[in-house]
Amino acid sequence: MLAVLEPFSTSNNDLAKTLYAYCLAGTNQPEEAAEILCDIASRHAGTEHPLQALSDLLAELDKRPLAEAVCRAALERTPQDARIYDILGNLLVQCGQFDEAISLLRHAVDLRPNSMHSHNLLAMALLEQGRFDEALAHLQNVLETQPDHAGTLSNIGCMLAGKGRLDEALDYYRRAISLRPTEPQIRLNHSITLLKAGRYAQGWAEHEWRLRLPGHTSLPPSTLMPSLGPNTDIRDAMGAPVPYLRADTIKVRELAKFLPENDNLNVGLVWGGAPRPNTISAHIVDRRRSINLHTLSPLGDVEGVNLISLQKGPYAEQMNDPPPNMVLYDPTHLLHNMDDTAAFIMSLDVVVTVDTSVVHLAGGLGKPVLLMDRYDNCWRWLSGRTDSPWYPTLQIIRQTTPRKWDDVVERVAQVLTILAQHKK
Repeated sequence: MLAVLEPFSTSNNDLAKTLYAYCLAGTNQPEEAAEILCDIASRHAGTEHPLQALSDLLAELDKRPLAEAVCRAALERTPQDARIYDILGNLLVQCGQFDEAISLLRHAVDLRPNSMHSHNLLAMALLEQGRFDEALAHLQNVLETQPDHAGTLSNIGCMLAGKGRLDEALDYYRRAISLRPTEPQIRLNHSITLLKAGRYAQGWAEHEWRLRLPGHTSLPPSTLMPSLGPNTDIRDAMGAPVPYLRADTIKVRELAKFLPENDNLNVGLVWGGAPRPNTISAHIVDRRRSINLHTLSPLGDVEGVNLISLQKGPYAEQMNDPPPNMVLYDPTHLLHNMDDTAAFIMSLDVVVTVDTSVVHLAGGLGKPVLLMDRYDNCWRWLSGRTDSPWYPTLQIIRQTTPRKWDDVVERVAQVLTILAQHKK
């Protein structure tokens, strides 16, 4: 491909030159790729920089270091192009390099003070670092100069919803929708806040806008729950009480043999979700919901407890270097699917987990669950609650400060201490 496109590298065909630059990047030639893309961008100052599409593509391929190398090479060539600061800053947010990302995005704002795109990227970077109030104040100040910017109104709605200020968030969404009534992302964000507020009938109807976004498909009608009327009580709609799920009784007996042979409280532990690095939004959310195993070290000091890993996926590698005070049993080689995991959970006393599939599995089985929940929680856990209408055996222990897990872990340790004492 590189040889085929090389003759176009000096032509006036920007599309061919862009493809050639992509090939150069793909063969680890970031400086050469940046040179071509910056040349194209210099002739189209008022449009999206061609580096943006390349950065997005490489991020989806989980090749962010290569995208970063091309961005940095481009920045050296054209250090006054605010678009590159935006692209690199947003990329570094995805990589968790918040300090440099925020510095770059502030520079983009200095170069283009009227760019709402740059202002919104800066605010979202502050948000990802846990600086909710600063991010919110920044966008509210910017909004005074452009009060009819729908994207900014929607982002403010997201921030307010994350802080649990749902009525205010819905007001901002309504203003955004009045300006751009057919924008599916704004309508989807609106629907999630409605659901978080417990307004299910309106929320689910609004949620259908997701089908207009790339990658979203509808399910067959036979798999869907009946529509909820506007006056439906969710407790009536839920049907029979838990357990909703049943584990294979033969597997339950077989897997119970692998529990530690003592009378301690058996605690299943999950500290990470699926990172999904190829899906940018999901990857960012996972970084907010997942915990490093070392952060859970206070659980290792709770007496009378067996900590038993249910962790799968990349986060399971952290068991190779556990906290020095933590004895962690690992039966996960026996758990090949959700059926196995359900059977093993049935022999546990309690499950402690972040917001991932295991919380729903354990809750559906009717087992006691402690959910370690992030500050800007998922709509499924509603707002301002420590219980759940879906799972009566669930207790929510939520962050009181964004991105800070210490208080959550301490409260979990306190609950486990009480449960262990009661078991004795």
